[in-house]
Amino acid sequence: MIILKTAAYEEVEKKYHFLNGRSHSEIKSMLDKMIGSKLRGKCALDPYEVSQRLWNIFDKYGFKWTMTGTQNGQDESDKAHRIQWTFEVHFVNNSNRPDTIYGNLIAKEYTRTDEKKYCFSLNIY
Repeated sequence: MIILKTAAYEEVEKKYHFLNGRSHSEIKSMLDKMIGSKLRGKCALDPYEVSQRLWNIFDKYGFKWTMTGTQNGQDESDKAHRIQWTFEVHFVNNSNRPDTIYGNLIAKEYTRTDEKKYCFSLNIY
């Protein structure tokens, strides 16, 4: 089954999503409060579970978002395993123009007492 969205539907969707109509800095601050506090500095055994939590939050709130890349490798400074996901959140700004917030979620391996954990940092710009 194919569902076609009409221009009127897209206009209503654009008009009523809570991110729309705000400035870039407002959205950045809002995302930082919503997600940053839940992820930044947290540690977990499974980095993919935590990243999936972030994508689920985006979906739950109906964000128009795209994962733009994943890098898996070693950190240059201390050779710890590191995974980085990059993403974009799209919205219509307060000037009624399409805008994008960019971000990355980084999971860096941290080993202590024979247990590997991944600690997270989140950057939104």
